[in-house]
Amino acid sequence: MHNLITVSYRQTQLNRTWKTAWMSLAFTRSGKMVQRPIQKEEIMGKTVLFAWIVIVVAVLEFGGARLAVAGATDTANIQFFVSPAGSDSNPGTQRKPFSTLARARDAVRAEIPAMTGDIVVTLAGGTYPITKTVVFGPEDSATGTHRIIYRAAPGEKPILTGGIPVTGWTLYKDGIWKAPLNRDMKLRALYVNESRAVMANSGRKIRAQGGWGTYTVTAGQAPWAWQSGNAADGIKYNLSDLPLIKRNVSDVEIENQTTWNKNFIGVREITTEGDKYIFKLQQPYGAIAQHIDWGAGLTLKSEQIIHNAFELLDQPGEFYFDRADKTVYYIPRPGEDMKSAKVVVPVTQTLVQLEGQPLKKRVRNITFDGLTFAYTDYNLMEIDGSHGKATVQTACINTAFANPNWHLDAYRAYDVLPGVIVANAIEGVEFTRNTIRHTGCEGIVMSNDINESRVVGNVIRDAGGSAITLGHPQHIYENDTPDLKHPNGAGIEHEKFKAGTESIPRRVLISNNFLPDNAALFNGHTIITVFFANQVTVEHNLIPNAPYSGMNFGWGWCDFDGSAVATHPQWGAGQRPSVIPGKPTTVAGNNRIHANRVEHTMAILHDGGAIYTLGMQPGTVIDRNYVCRTEHGIYTDEGSAFIACRENVIQSPFTNAHFAWNFGRKHSITIDHYFVTENRWGVRAPNCPITNTVLCQSGAWPAEAQAIINESGLEPAWKFIAPAE
Repeated sequence: MHNLITVSYRQTQLNRTWKTAWMSLAFTRSGKMVQRPIQKEEIMGKTVLFAWIVIVVAVLEFGGARLAVAGATDTANIQFFVSPAGSDSNPGTQRKPFSTLARARDAVRAEIPAMTGDIVVTLAGGTYPITKTVVFGPEDSATGTHRIIYRAAPGEKPILTGGIPVTGWTLYKDGIWKAPLNRDMKLRALYVNESRAVMANSGRKIRAQGGWGTYTVTAGQAPWAWQSGNAADGIKYNLSDLPLIKRNVSDVEIENQTTWNKNFIGVREITTEGDKYIFKLQQPYGAIAQHIDWGAGLTLKSEQIIHNAFELLDQPGEFYFDRADKTVYYIPRPGEDMKSAKVVVPVTQTLVQLEGQPLKKRVRNITFDGLTFAYTDYNLMEIDGSHGKATVQTACINTAFANPNWHLDAYRAYDVLPGVIVANAIEGVEFTRNTIRHTGCEGIVMSNDINESRVVGNVIRDAGGSAITLGHPQHIYENDTPDLKHPNGAGIEHEKFKAGTESIPRRVLISNNFLPDNAALFNGHTIITVFFANQVTVEHNLIPNAPYSGMNFGWGWCDFDGSAVATHPQWGAGQRPSVIPGKPTTVAGNNRIHANRVEHTMAILHDGGAIYTLGMQPGTVIDRNYVCRTEHGIYTDEGSAFIACRENVIQSPFTNAHFAWNFGRKHSITIDHYFVTENRWGVRAPNCPITNTVLCQSGAWPAEAQAIINESGLEPAWKFIAPAE
């Protein structure tokens, strides 16, 4: 064994210059630690931004003795400890730890005014039930350049769970098992031995036979009624297509799939008329879901799937919760023994929320490191007692009976969805080395006033929707003024973010995350969803599969480019002029999508790609990404402009290596030095030159292409978070 072993790490001071000093820890055979500087240089060809010490934890063996290196406590002057075996009446020491994250937060809060170094909270391995969201506000922020770090104990796995176990399983009949469950709401998720079960459903798609009845909305009758109009009050189905559903009818859901999204609508009553079932919709959400243009809303003669009825429980892996009898039923998959299975149902929607005061008092300098967040609930959006989830596209939801042309309302009727972690008005916040799994809706959602924060080295899998959502669809302009309104659209009285509280994400890093098997429930959500953003870097992420696009970057289509005409002489063809001519959005730009590995996207839906963009984003670069098996490799859709795409590798199968049709005023996109396995392009937009293309055979890549492939996805220091290929 060598006498000197060296472990490199990064010491980073959080400030606006992002100065980084690279250091080295050297260990002699006796175990003595010394520190020395490393020559200042870029590592792996780029400067990686971290806001606290990110250290490779090395376990070194010296003649049977083990030395663990963990850098988080090196500068801590205050420490607290948490354990499932602890008590919140304890002082929070290592010998007498707290038992909950909330109690540790409160203890930290009391120490903040006098902090002179980092404060570190260490969570021991085990399970921490969270039945109420743990909220961090500005008062929980670190002061100066110090940090507050909530971290896993070295080598241990603390699990913050929004779920509860289901026990007492007995055989019901015909291979169906049952167990008692004391719950008042319907159940949309169940997990058996860490695998997601699905609501009992019709299995095949059922052809709807048209609308039934009329539901009338009068503008102003309720906060959700922005316009007057009519919609069907129900949907007809052939009696021959479904069994008669009798139990808990208000828990039944209708799913309809469009080209690029799926919608879910609650049912309030089921009756029969002649040879038809009448599924009466929960209102007003049933009407809201129909009042959407582009064929993206609930339609009345499409193929649909019926969910959540006992009469449909007939396949392994399906469950049904009888709310009236407080009993959950399940058909085991092959190999599952319900006498010993670990079964969990979610009860909490959001586990951790960071909520600052936008543009005034942010939540600052907090790190969550090495924690696991699991099992969260989501029962669709509730409006006046009705439930549903409908949208036009990707990770947002319609909240009002508004203009069917959502552009005219400046997306004011649309909101983001809840996540396991929700953040607003933050600065210098980090999520590193965490695991998020089994969510009812999104993973991490960071929407308004997000600054200088990082999501690095996390595993997010089996989220119901997007793994990571950044920004908000309403961020076309910041702090809207009354003139920012279309004559037929909603005004600023409907803005979610009032004047003086709105800010797009800036200087955010999303890097080295492993994101498999997401959008499990809401297939139309992109795995990484970024709306309007500036100086955001998405790099070295591994997305191995997705039902729709791998990532969405940008928003607004061509509808906020300021053009007074539909077809612009320099910008190309469009279906419609800008919503507010002469007042283009200018907030988004200077972003980078770099060295990501995105494979097997568009597995269920259509009209998307591995990397998908919308709207003007001056200074944005998409480079050195590896894409394999998709519809369109890189899809710069409506309004995309002033984007440089270069040195990307696109491997078959795909429809187009790059898609930028002359529609929606997309323009000024450079497409340079791609390595492709097929010479297939859908590029007709103006000022979108394709240059220096290299046509390759799969498996026989030129050295430069192979280097891009090798460098894509997780960097060497983070490969351990994903299974070996």
